[in-house]
Amino acid sequence: MSNDLKMECFAEIEHECFNFTWVIKNYFLIMGKEGPLSSHRASIDIDHGIQLQLYFKQNDSNNRYVILYLYLHGLKNDTDKKKFSYKISVIKDDQIVYTRMDFPDKALGEKIFEMERKDISKFVSSTGTLTIHCELTYATGNLKQFLNNKSVVTNEVPKLKFDWILLDENLADIKLQTAEIKEIPAHRVVLAAASPVFKAMFSHDMLENKSQSVDMTDINYEAAVEMLRYIYTGSVKDSRIFVDY
Repeated sequence: MSNDLKMECFAEIEHECFNFTWVIKNYFLIMGKEGPLSSHRASIDIDHGIQLQLYFKQNDSNNRYVILYLYLHGLKNDTDKKKFSYKISVIKDDQIVYTRMDFPDKALGEKIFEMERKDISKFVSSTGTLTIHCELTYATGNLKQFLNNKSVVTNEVPKLKFDWILLDENLADIKLQTAEIKEIPAHRVVLAAASPVFKAMFSHDMLENKSQSVDMTDINYEAAVEMLRYIYTGSVKDSRIFVDY
């Protein structure tokens, strides 16, 4: 017998999450016009006046490149900025096709992605809609770290499961005869490992060992199958069939 020491270290911080979804219908018609496109400002922290906003901008006269920005309005200093992290996802036809997770380097104008207009079409749904989801997480408490020690006893051998050969005739070397004169294929080594009765039966010069058959005609077929299921897997499907036994 031996003991192993298992150690886990955890770091966590109290936080809250804010979810915001921006759905742009007829995206190509809207972006075909001149000028930027911005979402409404969504209030994250009413008490401190912090608001989230998403912002699309085209960066040249030919409208060739499109940039998505994340804005956090109302942050007073860099300390406030460091309390936030974001996860931006683009959803197309109910599937996430783009994800970025980070913390903002800039409160105003955190660049999420920049790409050519022809490439952003892969984000637009079959109905011409562009859907952007933002999950903003912000710290509300202090960082906490703690250590968890566990002493693990390693003298036990894991119990093997033989569900893959349950009722399998290919590798079976013994038959169980049930009350309905039905035969059930089984395996000597599995039965012997589970029961000293079976072990003695297969280890000595007994009729069952010679005939490769075990007489269990006092047990019906369903109960015998569930008995084997328990021996091979450690569980049964329906324990009610054992009531009469």
